[in-house]
Amino acid sequence: MSEERLLAEQTIYLLYVKAYSDKNENDTVTKGSVKSHLPKEWKEKAEEIHAHLEKLGMIERKTKRGRFLLKADGYKALLKNLSTTDYKFETIAGAKVLNALLDCLKKSTVEMTKDEFLIKINDMYNETIRSSRTGTMAADGKKICQKIADRYSVPIETVTQHYEALKKEEKIFAKEDTGVEQILWIKIK
Repeated sequence: MSEERLLAEQTIYLLYVKAYSDKNENDTVTKGSVKSHLPKEWKEKAEEIHAHLEKLGMIERKTKRGRFLLKADGYKALLKNLSTTDYKFETIAGAKVLNALLDCLKKSTVEMTKDEFLIKINDMYNETIRSSRTGTMAADGKKICQKIADRYSVPIETVTQHYEALKKEEKIFAKEDTGVEQILWIKIK
């Protein structure tokens, strides 16, 4: 899956693909159907949006008649980008769009592997150290874990489980200091 952040129009295009996919047609939809539901300002760009999402591997043409479907990577990108989009609906969203949004909300808890978590916590640790005004080389482990859970929509239990496992594997070294567990260093490799 592409890790790039999608533009609002790309995210909404994926949402409409999900919403207007026909169960009787193997969960496929036509470009015309998606385009007809897009906001006016994006209808002219519909072909460009579609081509970009297809290039990223998020949608795939399935029939000679031009029907296409939302691929698993596209759905993952939709879930990730819905939580960060600033888009506001200006018209009344239909039942299909609302049902698609509800489905996305149910599945929006992002899974994060231990290796992905290690990279995220290392980045967050370095960001915290750089922004520290005291010049300290330690960071509050619980606060960093909570930031990761919030930023990436990962359950705090998953984050805590990865954190504890990486401490046991000695990839994270943390020490208790005045009741706060401070991360002193993180080993990536």
